[in-house]
Amino acid sequence: MAADEFLLWTYTDAPYKTAKDLVEAMRTKGAGFKMGGGHSKDTDHILTRQVEKAIGASVTFVPFKSGGEVAVQLAGKHIDSNTNNPNENVSHWKAGKVRPLCVFAEKRLSGYAEKIVGDQSFADVPTCKEEGIPITQFSMPRTIWLPGKTTDEQVKYYVDVMNKVREKPEWKEWLRTGLQTESFITGEKLNAYIKEDEQKHKQHFADDKWLVVE
Repeated sequence: MAADEFLLWTYTDAPYKTAKDLVEAMRTKGAGFKMGGGHSKDTDHILTRQVEKAIGASVTFVPFKSGGEVAVQLAGKHIDSNTNNPNENVSHWKAGKVRPLCVFAEKRLSGYAEKIVGDQSFADVPTCKEEGIPITQFSMPRTIWLPGKTTDEQVKYYVDVMNKVREKPEWKEWLRTGLQTESFITGEKLNAYIKEDEQKHKQHFADDKWLVVE
């Protein structure tokens, strides 16, 4: 139904003015660079490891209990950066405490042109690929599941219902206020997405010697 986007953030008066500056600091400072995230071996940690591998750096990942907590830590300058979703950091951006450097998406978030600070909006944030980080897309899907023995007829019923929901103005407003991207995928396309995602992350976990269940 939707996807949470991920951005690379730093605190407002940090010496890293662009994502390229931050990448250079990650390479130079190494373990002295602190990247915060919600939980260990979860989405933020996974993305941090992908960034490290993509740019040839090894930093210190500091896990916190939630995206909200890590947002506070970045605003307080206790860490150098985080990879929070837009809605996790936006209040601190409005308060002038943090700022986004790039978004891990194929293209800029053009649908979010509402100004946040001065003349800056999420639509103005460059993609991380534009900034030299070779990660084209990283997002967290919001998916509706049914029991495994659900019939094809029952599945079709719920797909039709959700298809109607996504056309409602209330849904559009929910996406806008939550700063999420619409991503309506069903059937074999969704099955293929899940299978590819599972295989990719299983390989990642194996490479990093995280828990792998055969």
